Amino acid sequence: MAPGVDICRSARDGLLALSKHEVIWSSTDIGTGLAITPSHRYNPKLNAGGSGGAWERINLEFDIGQQRSIFHRDMSWYYLGTYECVDTGTIGLSKLRQLNKTVEDTLYKDTVLFPDLVPPFLRNMVPAMYSVDVLKFAYMAIRRVGFNHDLYQMLLKNGSNNVGTRIAIPGKAGTKPIKRPVSDNKNEGGGRKKARK
Repeated sequence: MAPGVDICRSARDGLLALSKHEVIWSSTDIGTGLAITPSHRYNPKLNAGGSGGAWERINLEFDIGQQRSIFHRDMSWYYLGTYECVDTGTIGLSKLRQLNKTVEDTLYKDTVLFPDLVPPFLRNMVPAMYSVDVLKFAYMAIRRVGFNHDLYQMLLKNGSNNVGTRIAIPGKAGTKPIKRPVSDNKNEGGGRKKARK
């Protein structure tokens, strides 16, 4: 698998949003992937016993056998299709050595919430904690099982605020997205009219 394509961790509505730094897609297509995220995050705003911060476990809310409509963010949002979770668990960095540097750095940063409130020595310890598997990544293996054509057509038809919504066409990883045309009322009917004085 090659580094690919941000996980929005709320999958309660049957939707799951993924970002390019938290998914490793198959090198052959976007039909299978491995979504990865820190299994724990340090939150300096949690007050565990008055210490001023605590570690919290991240729940991906996507169990084996469940299906979700997957959206992917890479500058714009893309609808990829309906995916099923086929495996979940935790994995150490030593087993994920093929991560590219940008993905790895993003996962390290995601491990600490509100980094301005955390001492630099703690932020700087995160990579070392991953390298010896004290901290691990939560993962879910996903595979595409369908494509919701009604949802796709609705997204094409109803862009938000008349801004083009780029949506990927299902297929191979190299498939180019299409951009929904945006109507420009000021150019209809022969151009703009001059304001009267």
